[in-house]
Parts: sequence; structure tokens; C-alpha cells
Amino acid sequence: MSEDTIEYGSQLKSAFDKLLQYKYGNCIAPPPVVTPFNIRHLDAVLGGGLSSSSPVVFSSTPETGKSTLAFQFASIFQKIHRNSVVMYLDVEGASNIENSIYFENRIQTFNIDESRFSYCPNVMDLQQVFTSIDEMIKLKYGYEEKVKSKNKDFEMRVLIIWDSIAATPSSKDIKSEDVNETIGFKARELTFLINKYKQSLMMNKINFLIIDQVRSNIKITNPYAVKDEASVGDFNNFKSATNVSALHHAVKQWLYLSKGTRLSPNDSLGIDGYEMNVQLEKNKLAPSGVSVPLIFDKKYGVHPLFSEYIFLSKMTKTEIKLTGKNESKLPYPLVVFSDGRSKIIKVIDPINNTVIKESGKFTERKLQEKYNTEDEFKKTFDLAMKFSIEERIIKASKSSVSEED
Repeated sequence: MSEDTIEYGSQLKSAFDKLLQYKYGNCIAPPPVVTPFNIRHLDAVLGGGLSSSSPVVFSSTPETGKSTLAFQFASIFQKIHRNSVVMYLDVEGASNIENSIYFENRIQTFNIDESRFSYCPNVMDLQQVFTSIDEMIKLKYGYEEKVKSKNKDFEMRVLIIWDSIAATPSSKDIKSEDVNETIGFKARELTFLINKYKQSLMMNKINFLIIDQVRSNIKITNPYAVKDEASVGDFNNFKSATNVSALHHAVKQWLYLSKGTRLSPNDSLGIDGYEMNVQLEKNKLAPSGVSVPLIFDKKYGVHPLFSEYIFLSKMTKTEIKLTGKNESKLPYPLVVFSDGRSKIIKVIDPINNTVIKESGKFTERKLQEKYNTEDEFKKTFDLAMKFSIEERIIKASKSSVSEED
């Protein structure tokens, strides 16, 4: 072989690979498990769903639906992963004398399997929260190894929900006599504990969902924030929501939830709740800074079909910002049209901009019924979602990333 044809770079690369695998193979994390939320446009912007192996955070002002959404995801998690356990560490609700009623209501509402769900209202501090998580991970590992002796492909899925950062004291808060001993300590302790246990979360593919609370009159420094998102504060001052900055480097997906238009049971959708905007301030599976609308029922959580319908009907906040409310600038048009009190879905061919499928007239009150009982309507709706997600989310996100590059 001549000097010109020797692949020096590939040979050294191969040597590097062998070195890393031999000496540090136990530090190479397995691929994370991504669990869909089963709301198609939300899963699309998330990059498939909520990820294991690094913290996922729900942040919002009080009474926006964070805990309800967490219970809803717990139910979905159980149904998708047959060999799964959910642990809900509820520091926020520990002193609530009605937490048992709250728990039972959520269990029934979301049809959660109690044999695989543990609800633990407690007064743990930060150190205790993370120590308990570490102990649970070790139990999971030991149990898997025992079962794998009979079934080598066996693997448990674990979802741990921590509610909430704001309600959990630092390990110094109770013991200290001087306030100066605790100022700033909670943020440092949280950073330390996240870094201490993040390898264990990754190696064992743990789903770790953290709930955080911010208040509209509190200002936080957050480089991922959209400044016009009034419900989560003005992001230029350190009168801070709890320890938000301490988590930045560890969090894989950070969802800010905010209330939009109030909805009444007397309205056309028949929902007692509101439009919820989900803003992805950090997302390592897909581009950040993207928002999508959902329809949130105060009792039943996010309504999948109605949420998808509102996505087909209205521009997202991201699209409004980019287009100045000019629908003609959308990469793919909205597909729900009004005909008096009735609606029509018209599926537009993304190549030649012609109508290729049409639903016929329907009312929003009958939307769920028609989707469940009329096969042609379901096919039309699903095709509209497929094209809208592909053109308005997937291709638009790729275009946005390429422009930034």
C-alpha cells in the first residue's frame, strides 16, 4: 500500500474507539426511551414524546395544570410500557389534608393501575428526594438482574415524578439557625445532586419528570425563554422562580405551560377548561423555542382530538410571531373552514396546493363522535394532521435550523 492510500485518520479513530470502549465502555449511556403523549402535534415538536435518562420539566404559574398533566402522562406511560412502575413524590401536596381524595380522583379519572403506581405525599428535603431516587434505581437494577437470569430481554420502565422543586426545602433549611447559611444554598445543592445522580438516570433509562412553579410577578433569568410569554414572568431579573437556572445544563426537555382562552361547557367544544399553550424552552430531541396549542379540561387533562383540531384550525404562537398573523405566509395552510355554524376540513395537497380530500360539514360538538364512528371522516382528519405536522412542524423546524446554521 502506497503512502498516499494509507488511511491514517481512520486507523487512529479505530484505536480511539477501542480505547474508549475498553476503559470507559461502562460510561456510554444506552439510547433513551421516548414515550409519546399520544397527541400528534405535541409529540412532533417534542421529537417523539417525553424522554427518559435526563430530567424533563413542566413549569408554569399556579393552577395551570402541571400535576394533572403529570398524572395523565403516568397513565399513558403505564399503558405503553407493560413492565413499568410510576412513583409520584408529592412534596407540594404533603400538608394537604385532602391529598388522599385528590389522589383517588386522579387515579379514577385517568384509569391508573394502582398496582404499578405509588403516590407518596411527603416532607422530604432535596437530599432525601435524590437519595430515595438513587435507592429506587438500585432496586430496579437488582430486580432486573434477577429476572434476566430467566428472561435476558427483560427490562423495567420507571417513571419518577417529583412535585415540586418549589415546595422542596434544602437539607439546610430546617437545621440552620442563621438565614445567611441558607441563602443560595438550595440552588447549589440542587445542581450538585443533579450532577451526582444524572449518570445513574442515564445508564438506567429512568424517566424523571420534575414539576416547577413560577409566578407571573416573579422575574427569572432564562436564555431559552420567549420574552412575550407573560404568564411565566419577565425573564430578565433574578427575583427568581425556584432554582430554574440550576437545572439548565441537565434538563433534556423543558415545557412551559400557560393559560390561553377560557373555555366553558356551554361553548362549542363543551370543555370546562382553557386553551393551553406549551412552549418548549429547551428540547434536546428537536428544536427549542416552539409553541403549540392544546385543549385542557380541568378534570380530564389535555383532550387529544380537540387539541389536534385546534392545531388544524389556528396558527401557533410561533407561527403568529413568524408570519405576523398572515396565514398566506404559512408553509402549509390551516385546513378547517367555517360554513355558518358548521365546519369543513379540506386537505390541501402540499405540492400543488389543491384540495385532495374533504370531510363534509360537521359541528364541533359532534367532532369526537364523528371521529369515533365515521371511518371516512377519521381518514380525512388523520391525513390533514399528517400533512400539517410534516409541513408546519417538521419541515419548518428543519428550515429554521438550517437558517440559523
